[in-house]
Amino acid sequence: RFSTVTGVQTCALPICHSSSVSDITAFTTRDGHQRLASAGFDGTIRVWDPFTARQVGDPLIGHGGKVIRLISMALDDAVLLVSAHQDGLVRFWDAETQLLIGEPLAAHRDFTYALDTCVIDGCDLLTTGGSDGTLRIWDPVARQQIGELFSGHEAGVTDITTFTTRDNQPRIASISTDDTTQIQNTIQIWDPVTGEQLDVLSIPETEFITSITAWNDNDPLLAATGIHGTLHVLDPVSGHHTGAAIQGHGLSTRSEERRVGKECRS
Repeated sequence: RFSTVTGVQTCALPICHSSSVSDITAFTTRDGHQRLASAGFDGTIRVWDPFTARQVGDPLIGHGGKVIRLISMALDDAVLLVSAHQDGLVRFWDAETQLLIGEPLAAHRDFTYALDTCVIDGCDLLTTGGSDGTLRIWDPVARQQIGELFSGHEAGVTDITTFTTRDNQPRIASISTDDTTQIQNTIQIWDPVTGEQLDVLSIPETEFITSITAWNDNDPLLAATGIHGTLHVLDPVSGHHTGAAIQGHGLSTRSEERRVGKECRS
């Protein structure tokens, strides 16, 4: 754990996964405690107290092989952990009791590589991206797909993020990685209500994007990074860059998705 003010490491979590850590998410319990949850290729999810660096409870084991992605989402009065596994299924956990909730969801034809949440008409929904090149929106309670699938990527969807425009319209951004190409420098923008592809943003450099995230600061902002360690910040509505690309990482800030995809199949 690092201080967001000084950048100094304040607490180190012990290494308890027996293989690579594939994803991490943060959440707050109903009684106000902050927690971290990590997912690993050892097939476990582990919950941590970030202030004591101690594991909370036993590992969560869903018997689905390697855990590819992990997010947290608030739903009514509960906090859920949502995980995508090597067996292609998405599983739901109560973040506090650490118990599986209901049956797994077969979200995509093969693997689910990307997870995020979105709010449409006041409803908290789950967004997934898969190796079949599609995005889908789900009711996390009924485990039913909302609307039609979004198709437009020529290869598997490897990361997604959601944001809201200034006029409060929900949007989804997605990227796709094709093993046969050397450059992946486009981000697709979608309207989750209509399923319409609104725009395709380009990173004006020879880049292979592996990760995207979005946040709102009056207007929405979108950050993308790739295997060259460069961070790009864009306005996802206009497509304009907000400044020069940020340098500092020597390598990819997230493991290259082509390698992850191959490891998930091994």
